Amino acid sequence: MSEVALITGASKGIGHSLCYRFAQEKIDLVVVARSMDRLVELREDLTGKYGISVTPIAQDLAKEGAAEELYSKVKEAGIHVDHLVNNAGFGDFGKFDEGSLEKYDRMADLNVRALTDLTHLFLKDMLKAGSGKIMNVSSLLGFQACPYWAVYSATKAYVLSFTEAISEEYKDSGVTFTALCPGTVDTDFIAEAEGERSKLLYRIKIRDPDEIADFGYRMMMKGKVIAVPGTANKIIGCLTKIMPRAMSRKVFKSLQ
Repeated sequence: MSEVALITGASKGIGHSLCYRFAQEKIDLVVVARSMDRLVELREDLTGKYGISVTPIAQDLAKEGAAEELYSKVKEAGIHVDHLVNNAGFGDFGKFDEGSLEKYDRMADLNVRALTDLTHLFLKDMLKAGSGKIMNVSSLLGFQACPYWAVYSATKAYVLSFTEAISEEYKDSGVTFTALCPGTVDTDFIAEAEGERSKLLYRIKIRDPDEIADFGYRMMMKGKVIAVPGTANKIIGCLTKIMPRAMSRKVFKSLQ
């Protein structure tokens, strides 16, 4: 019986690339995003190229109760998820008071609540099976408070800390947890976050989503807890650990 991976935010960006990376390994997929049209296109391409089973589920995970709805749909379809990839998320650049409160709330709901809920729901099944892998997509900005990315960097700090903590709780359970922490990736994220105004994103090497997907897949399969792609990104991550927090805030503000 084939293994199954559930990937959120599957219609574009890193999530889209991850679908192809899993498909290359003949792993069946449950693909989740808001647009069913995009998911159907993705299913047709993946099944045609790789001969795998792809189940598309249109779900807005930022809505209250959406994670439970998604879990119920998967269970009703008789699907056991072996690999969970919590990739769906978005950001916003700018001064905090100038941003939309509605957007901040939606960001917290998607980046934090949905990720937490899906992890909680699918983890229980994995623990019963004695095996499973969960990857939560964080960010390089999750390593420090980042001015002008205040809410986004805070949500990604949560993802990183949360993943680290539960990886230790369930160390001997057969289930592994990975926090993927990419830097700048060539996706729609920058435009959707109005991040073109952020000089910081362009000071970091812009990487291809396929490259990040391949790296994330390999680290997930190895059970690596914190996965940071690229030497420069690893150095930045290490510097934020040893640099005084007051200095770190000033440095990242000056880089914007």
